[in-house]
Amino acid sequence: MISDERARADAEWDRLASALAQLGIRYLPADADATPEITGQELLRELVSCGDPRLQDAAVALLLLQPELARVVETDAALDAEPRRRLAVTVVVAASLQREWKFSLDIYAPDRPWIDAPPLAIRLGLPDPAEDFGRAALHAAGDLLREEQEFPFNYEEGWEHAVKCLIRQRARELTRQNPASLGGGRDGP
Repeated sequence: MISDERARADAEWDRLASALAQLGIRYLPADADATPEITGQELLRELVSCGDPRLQDAAVALLLLQPELARVVETDAALDAEPRRRLAVTVVVAASLQREWKFSLDIYAPDRPWIDAPPLAIRLGLPDPAEDFGRAALHAAGDLLREEQEFPFNYEEGWEHAVKCLIRQRARELTRQNPASLGGGRDGP
């Protein structure tokens, strides 16, 4: 029984991590041979509904890299109430992290549009993501998710970790593409 559950969890990880890698999020270990056919919107829905916190946090990284996917919340009727709420919170969190990490994201993931999350934040009873560089909304979102939990999970740490992993990944990729662009080259003889 436990091995069946473990096999299902491993299969879910492989499928979702591989789909993330195809969409540019490559900091999680993924099955290089897997090529799941899933759209970014479907992936986002599955990430917020899955049982693994690292995959749930990767939804934030996906939104930071592909902010246009945040529009799925506006029209999403495919999810039950709780996953839809979790998806809305994830969009507000990504918008908040865009503000908090603006300097680094402008370097390592430039030319990404802002996620328009104030209407979602209001609906969820959260501060505007632009307030205090996103920090107020991040803390309030963590508190909102902890309300129904027995264990006070540190959501904020997971979200911060996801953005740090994304930035490290993007820095490595950019350095491989052009080592001189990030100070890896030398000037002069």
